[in-house]
Amino acid sequence: MLLRRFLLTAMVGTCLMAAGRAAVTVANYGKGKVIYVGTLLEPRFYIDLARRACEWAKLDQGPEIPDGVDDAVRQKDQRSFHFVLNFGESPKTVKLPGEYRELLSGKVFADQVTVPRLDLWVLVENPSKAPKAH
Repeated sequence: MLLRRFLLTAMVGTCLMAAGRAAVTVANYGKGKVIYVGTLLEPRFYIDLARRACEWAKLDQGPEIPDGVDDAVRQKDQRSFHFVLNFGESPKTVKLPGEYRELLSGKVFADQVTVPRLDLWVLVENPSKAPKAH
């Protein structure tokens, strides 16, 4: 039954896309939702869609990351480490709630950090200043 519904949705999406119209559908399934995107859209659409999916699933979305920046988070012993890479040609600011220390320089930042162009900063969360979990 599920496979038949998926195939029907895929066929309808393919027909709409072939007709030059976008095909995006959202359907409730069990306790969640199924999203079918049958077209190519601008990258911002997929970011917004991922954020909406996180809201539906009640997942932490993490910080808003500017274009040209990557934030890889690792955890060890209840501490969060952010590897913030700026691939851009200009400094970029990332908003991170709480207080962080950059491991190489020892600088301390509160609520946001500005990473120089073409640089990597490794930030460790200060446990006493970490944002409280909801």
